[in-house]
Amino acid sequence: MTNDFDRVLVETTEILKTSIRLLKRSDDPTEETTAKPVLLSLTHPQNSEILKCTVTLLGSDITAADVVYKAGTKVQPPMNNAFRTSIATQQMKYWFLQQLHECRQHLERAFHYVELTDFERNIDQLYKAIQYLDLIIDCINNAKDNILLPKKKRIDDLRRNKNT
Repeated sequence: MTNDFDRVLVETTEILKTSIRLLKRSDDPTEETTAKPVLLSLTHPQNSEILKCTVTLLGSDITAADVVYKAGTKVQPPMNNAFRTSIATQQMKYWFLQQLHECRQHLERAFHYVELTDFERNIDQLYKAIQYLDLIIDCINNAKDNILLPKKKRIDDLRRNKNT
């Protein structure tokens, strides 16, 4: 059982290190980031011509964003104009996805618990090993929940926050 426990910890450590590096902010001075730019294209579900948004992510940072909204004949008064906006480059340091940032924090906490599992491996310590595994699994589940179930904010909070 000790060998299995150590093997699981080693595998978990490698996965956590890689995940944390991928989610690092681009201006984080602590360690090199291995994040590669990801280009996301978001459109309106019924008609891709109404709303188009292109976002470039680097880790949890939004490095570029472009939004195009076409007002068609269904708005009052009817018009055929396209409205375009972009995020200015000097503002990019303020923009990041909070869900990814919080996910990284949970993964870092799980990594910290893995580092704390340095104790004697014997039957008496089995309960302690199970407690550490529970803490690690809880942190990983919280990280997963941050991605899958993002927190909803009121529109007033979004207006006041410079990051959203």
